[in-house]
Order: sequence, then C-alpha cells, then structure tokens
Amino acid sequence: MDAKKQVELRYLNAVRCGIDDFPRGTVIETESPDFLIESPECTIGVEITRIFSPAEPNSPQPQSQDNERDLIAERAKAIAVDQSLPPVMVDIYFDSRKLLRKRDRDAIGKALVDIVAANMPAFGDDRSIENRHAADPRFPTQVAAMHIWRFKPLTSHLWQTGNGGIVNENFSPYLQWRINCKNGKVSMYRRKCDACWLVIVADWRGPSAFFTISEKMSGNAYTAAFDRVYFVERYSDRVVMLNTTADAG
Repeated sequence: MDAKKQVELRYLNAVRCGIDDFPRGTVIETESPDFLIESPECTIGVEITRIFSPAEPNSPQPQSQDNERDLIAERAKAIAVDQSLPPVMVDIYFDSRKLLRKRDRDAIGKALVDIVAANMPAFGDDRSIENRHAADPRFPTQVAAMHIWRFKPLTSHLWQTGNGGIVNENFSPYLQWRINCKNGKVSMYRRKCDACWLVIVADWRGPSAFFTISEKMSGNAYTAAFDRVYFVERYSDRVVMLNTTADAG
C-alpha cells in the first residue's frame, strides 16, 4: 500500500471508529472511489477528500506553505545532525504573514540551527526565543519564535513546526463547494458500488486545515449526490454526518 493510500485508510478507519453502523465487509483499495466495502448484502464506495483554506488571489495554496514549513524543519534537523549539535527538540513557530519559498529553505534552516547552537539550554532545561525587538538579528523574518528543549533521555534530534492559526467554524458555502466538486463524479463511482459515501477530512496538520463543524453548521443542509457525507476532524477524530438533500442534477 502506497503512502497516499495509507493516509486515506487512516481517515476511513476514523469513520469506522466514529459511527455505530459502519458496514461489515472487506475493504478493497481502488480508485474512483478510493475504497470499496464489499459484503454479501451490498457494496459501498467511499471517496475521501481533504479540505484546505482557499488561496488568496495571486498567492500560493495555503497547504503548500504548510508543507514548506515542514520541509524547513526537516532541513534544519539535517543541518543540526551534520554539525553534531547535541540532540534537542525544537518547535518552530512561523509568521503566517510571510511567504516561504523553496529557494530560502537552506538559508532559513541554517539560520535556525545557528540560533539553537547559540542558545543551547543546559541538560533538562528549555528555552523560548521570540523574534521581536531585534533580540537576535540572525532570526529569519519568516519565523516568529522558537522553543528549544534539551531532555537528558533525548538521543536524536526532533525539529517540528508549532502550529497556530485561526480555526474556521463558519464555512458552509465553501463546504458546499467542496461537495459540488465531487458530486459530478458520483455516477462514475456508482458503476462499482450500490451506495456511495463522501468523507471530507480536516487533517489539522497545518493552519490551512484548521476547520471544525460548529453547532450552527451541523444543522445546515447540503446538496449532495452521495448517499452519505461525513466530515472528519482529525485533531479529535470527531466524525459528523452532514444533513444532505438529493442533488437535483
């Protein structure tokens, strides 16, 4: 099973654990839809899609910026290992207002490692560093803060992004648009199955995927060609079955 399917299977299992009437049967990897659940009674197709914040005009996709943050953290970790820095755990907090580019990845990674080397905590201690009031002129402008931990049992480096951002709780029109993007494919999906479900996932791996279904939103009705539509919030594995009406098209 490739990496993409492994991720999709985790999302499917979140639905399995989150509802009481998940069908019994054999789960088969496929495409269009992503999975088939076969049982003697029927075959259910499950299409899985993720939701991300829409891009602003003339701006990169927000999820690409989330990915770039992770790549910078990985690059910084590799540099720290190459320089034989003592193992530390580092949370990097990026300024979401600043654009991250691939060409800046090495420079930012090196700058972060230099800051950690210059501010290495004692064993069992930790240290927070904020990029304000020109406290450290070497601080990359794209980074707002860092937190460094130096645990005695730590034997390898762990560099990661500290995620922060606004949680979107009012996105019904955008959610309907995401459903519409899949509605037109249902007739193709039904060639393989008797019923078809759509699973929309907010994976919360970065600010672009910070979505939660509010109480107000959970009462709204959405137009869908699917038999069921589920929304999965991965930070808590909360599963919400959306109220849907048949797609007139």
